[in-house]
Amino acid sequence: MSDALFTLVENDAPTRRQQLGELVSYQSLAFPGYDPAVAAACASRVAELCRELGFNDIELLDIGSQNPTVWAETKVDPDALTVLMYAHYDVQPAPLEQGWTSDPWEMSEADGRLYGRGVADNKAGIVQHLSALRCLLEDRGLAGVDALPFSIKICFEGEEEYGDSLPRYIPTDAERFKADIFLVCDGGNLEIGKPVLQQSLRGIVEQTISIRTLPNALHSGAFGGPAPDAFLALTKLIQSCYDADDNTAIEGIVGSDFAGSVDYSDDLFRKQAEMAPGAPLVGTGSIATRLWARPALKVVGVDMTNVETSSNVITPEVRARFSLRFPAGQKGADVLEYLRMHIWKETPWGADVVFEESVYMNAFEAGSPDGQYTKLMADCLTQAFDYPCSDAASGGSIPLLGVLQEVSPDAEFLLFGPIDSELSNIHGANESVSIEELTACTKAETLFLSKI
Repeated sequence: MSDALFTLVENDAPTRRQQLGELVSYQSLAFPGYDPAVAAACASRVAELCRELGFNDIELLDIGSQNPTVWAETKVDPDALTVLMYAHYDVQPAPLEQGWTSDPWEMSEADGRLYGRGVADNKAGIVQHLSALRCLLEDRGLAGVDALPFSIKICFEGEEEYGDSLPRYIPTDAERFKADIFLVCDGGNLEIGKPVLQQSLRGIVEQTISIRTLPNALHSGAFGGPAPDAFLALTKLIQSCYDADDNTAIEGIVGSDFAGSVDYSDDLFRKQAEMAPGAPLVGTGSIATRLWARPALKVVGVDMTNVETSSNVITPEVRARFSLRFPAGQKGADVLEYLRMHIWKETPWGADVVFEESVYMNAFEAGSPDGQYTKLMADCLTQAFDYPCSDAASGGSIPLLGVLQEVSPDAEFLLFGPIDSELSNIHGANESVSIEELTACTKAETLFLSKI
């Protein structure tokens, strides 16, 4: 059965390529300053592609923001499985000064890869879902998706890269989003040709603070030494967030060892981070543990006098933004409170601390890798790639998934896709997707759908 299906997927490659190239041509951004009519046109074209597969119930769903969510569904026997397929059609900006060597809005090919903005993140996910359904229909000799023995819900978001409209909308229309299986095609493999299922994603907390040590700037010669400097206070506060081995160590924020099966070597991490071979890494434990199962604090912005306009004074005030990634197992609100308590406690010299903007996104845990459909998808990925599928995770955050999990707490979430950490360079210049990875992921999804 798999051989016949895989042949159909291989034969569908020209259609996947044509559709992906067409979608890449749309500058479908949700960021301010970009024409929303272009994103709307992209959404309409995606809806047409769904209609070509036999979807009749299709909406450009107004979620109370700029870009619509493309929604399509079939409804069969109420007792049948419901599968929700997720991807997003909006993309990151692609300024040429990033270093693009080709037109980011015209898909090109080189060395077995397709290049263009959104070609991997995440228009490849849309094309993959549609191709899997198309190949399954051809294999079964069915005229449209409404003849399949399970219900399908298509959710192709238009504001994943900018904004949080869909996660806020879902609780207002919860019944619509209920499903038994969520196929989330917005991720991929650490190495080309080695499939993984992502079992968890880290959450994130961001907190902006200001620290004031003096009413005004003072002459560094007349007062330097005894007078407290705000920037030095900030550096001492930052240092207090780490232990002797440079692991993030903040009371109340917990971590563990990663229990998945993926092999993520120090050398592979250095290569992907464009570090020199043998360069020292920060912290202790395996790469997977440090990336996915422990907290990691970074200061992502500091406001103070810049070098060009600086003078010999003691800095009276600085602002900084702390960004803290944390693993599944704790709520974002709790992690934020632990971070604030640490800042209050560890800011030196009685300096005044003001807490300004703060946001958090909860971590996500897909559930047990022993789930019925999780094990089935792992087997399908293994067959499609001809390489054992591993359990992995992601250091990033997708707040939508936690909201969907609240709507369908017993569902299984299957996170995979054709993006690879080696070369895809999503959000950067020359974003690309491997043609072989896209084909293999489509094979796995088609096989999975055929088995359920």
